[in-house]
Amino acid sequence: MNKIGILYFCVGRYRAFWKAFYESCESKFIPNIEKHYFVFTDAEKIIGEENNTRIHRIYQESLGWPLMSLMRFDIFLKIKSELEKYDYLVFFNANIIFTQTIFFEDFFPVGEQNLLACQHPYYFDKNIQQFPYCRDEKSTAYIPFTEGKYYVQGALQGGKSQQFIEAIETLRNQVQLDLENNVFAIWYDESHWNKYVLGRGDVKILTPSYLYPEDGSLPFKKKIEIVSKGRHFGFDYLRGKRDTPESNFKLFFKDRYRLIMAKLFKRDYYK
Repeated sequence: MNKIGILYFCVGRYRAFWKAFYESCESKFIPNIEKHYFVFTDAEKIIGEENNTRIHRIYQESLGWPLMSLMRFDIFLKIKSELEKYDYLVFFNANIIFTQTIFFEDFFPVGEQNLLACQHPYYFDKNIQQFPYCRDEKSTAYIPFTEGKYYVQGALQGGKSQQFIEAIETLRNQVQLDLENNVFAIWYDESHWNKYVLGRGDVKILTPSYLYPEDGSLPFKKKIEIVSKGRHFGFDYLRGKRDTPESNFKLFFKDRYRLIMAKLFKRDYYK
């Protein structure tokens, strides 16, 4: 039977998302298959680890924003030898909840497919010129306006273990080269992921059913929900800029402005 390795970050205040993710994943994400959780966190203890030997807590200090997101590929490779023991690997953003039972054949790549990615829920019906690809020619994530087919979200990445580890290594090297040249792709790791899957014929592209915004209204059945960070906690609160969401009125209204802009321009400003 296949074994699945799940990669998950809950550093700092993002620890608040772990309980809902874990409990919904155990009950709805490919039941009756062996799932191991590799949880990168600065918490001394996380829910479930005392009773579930499949939870592997790995200490990870906060690198701040955006390095915490951008350096994820480098962080994954610290446990490369462990990840090689699994048949399939998948990374999920912290703020994800499984709302419907998901079956293996519907989710993971099969046959000639090797990787999986998911269409961004705000760009599935846009033309390629509207995709927010990295247009900076100095970045290794650069994609010209004439290229593209899908715009995928960085909140879900995975595939067959060997091929996904190869992807992680390539992405780590590209990010490092950008940093050495003092270049940041516009949407950080998501931009690099889009560049990597562009034009490949071995990628299973999931619909936005698997990354359905909490407040969204899309022509897809919701299977995985993206919980709104701004609605529940506040952008600056999660980034560690204040002790409570209401402790600073200026930052509070700044959060509300970001949420309004996200709705107007259909972009997740709380990524």
